[in-house]
Amino acid sequence: MIVTVTLNPAKDQTVQLETLNVNAVNGVSHVVETMGGKGINVARVLADLGAEVLATGLMGEKDQSLFQDYLGQHQIRNRFVTLEGSVRSNIKLVDRSTEEVTDINFPGFQACDENLDSVLNIIRAQSDVSFVAVCGSLPPGISMQAYEQFLLAIQALGVSLAVDTSGKALGAAIRVKPDLIKPNLSELSDWAERVMSQEQAAELASELSETGINDVVLSCGAEGAWFIHHRQALKVLPGKVKVISTVGAGDSMMAACLYGITRALPRKDWAKLATACGMKAVSQSGVGECSEEALTEYLASVEVREVGNKVKFSGAAR
Repeated sequence: MIVTVTLNPAKDQTVQLETLNVNAVNGVSHVVETMGGKGINVARVLADLGAEVLATGLMGEKDQSLFQDYLGQHQIRNRFVTLEGSVRSNIKLVDRSTEEVTDINFPGFQACDENLDSVLNIIRAQSDVSFVAVCGSLPPGISMQAYEQFLLAIQALGVSLAVDTSGKALGAAIRVKPDLIKPNLSELSDWAERVMSQEQAAELASELSETGINDVVLSCGAEGAWFIHHRQALKVLPGKVKVISTVGAGDSMMAACLYGITRALPRKDWAKLATACGMKAVSQSGVGECSEEALTEYLASVEVREVGNKVKFSGAAR
């Protein structure tokens, strides 16, 4: 079983506009609201792929029933630590004329370090856990030290650990050296504190993999993704797809990576599957619908290039 951890869930609202006009009244052509947060999105796609999954983490009591209904509709087991207040709201404004996306993110509930112990107890109570994926940002009130100790405590349970986060939390994850991380180009550049091309970022990702992180997946949007395992690298290129919304694209990729690894698929196969799931995500509003049938045409258009050990090392990792 795979456990996904969402410490800062959200209600995601994707708003389609024919054209986004700043300092003007904008008419909405279409809107989709889903229950989200990175770990919840990962759980949804894992369920679609046929994996056994438990979604856990922190939850605002005012939204608990909404999330339980959503997860229940998709046959996803869930057990959250409930806190006073509401989850945050994320609004994505999609300009159809340019395909540009503007994000407006609201704050959510207040948490504390001790809440992580309660989440850890839920994980500890599960049997036959193969992977724990800790995904997304931290709510206000969680210290970086407590977060890092939380990741170490999960590792101490003897299960594999994946982390998908950004900012200081990504730095904490890199120090812990999980089995899998999935930064995008911007997130890895922020951690390195320098602007990087994707080739430079792939080189840095290779170095990180050499420090003890088994797999580093570097996503570069429409430019594809790098799947790096120690000194071996794959560059995977997606086919062309009309972008409707970027909500959950990286989460869909993470889910496919976890699915492939836990089923001992060849890295080339799960890298291709992850890219196809990302393509499916951006072609629709909302997350999910990643059945084998739904992915067929996307898989056919994915190109996998074996870079091998040609990614050079320059001592950039910190």
